[in-house]
This record gives sequence, C-alpha cells and structure tokens, in this order.
Amino acid sequence: MELFTSNIILIIFAQLLHALTFAVVHVCSMKVISENFDEATIARNQTTYTLFTMGLGAAAGSYLAGQLWNASGNEISSFISVGAFSCIVIIAIMTIKGITQHRHPRSRDKAC
Repeated sequence: MELFTSNIILIIFAQLLHALTFAVVHVCSMKVISENFDEATIARNQTTYTLFTMGLGAAAGSYLAGQLWNASGNEISSFISVGAFSCIVIIAIMTIKGITQHRHPRSRDKAC
C-alpha cells in the first residue's frame, strides 16, 4: 500500500472517485426516500438516514477501526474492514430491494 502514496496523480484520482461514488450513493438514497415515503415523513426519514450513515456510523466505524488497529495491526484490521463493508453493502442492497418492492403509491417506476 505504501508504494502508491507517493504518486500524487493516483491519490487525486482515488479521491475524485471516492467523491463521485459517495455522491451517487447519497443522491440515490435521498431519491429512494423521497419516492417511497409520504410528504409528511420525507424530512424525518432523510434526517434519520443522515444521522445513521454520516453521524453515528462514521463515529462508531472510526472508533472500532482505531481499536482494531491498536489490537492487531494493519493486516488484520484491513481484512476485517473489507469484510464488514461487504456485509454492509449486502444489507443495503437487500433493504433497497425490499423498499422498492413495496413502493409508495405516488412513486414513479424509475430506477435511481
């Protein structure tokens, strides 16, 4: 991993790719929420999404990653982080599929 940290072009590319993928996930999440909940609860559901994904999730993930790093070093913590992220992605996909199967009546049949 240390081989790539001196290549500024690769670092810039990775950061831009990270920003793009984050933006796509965030916009699609907001779209799913706005299409599947009624007007009265959209703001509350978007706030709940933001709280868990950017607030509590980031804090808990940072804390646990630091504890894991101190306990086992970078090899094991990287492996466990990839496994945990894979589980999160699978849960998110299953949740989104469940939400889209039970669409709100005013939603459109467009994919994100």
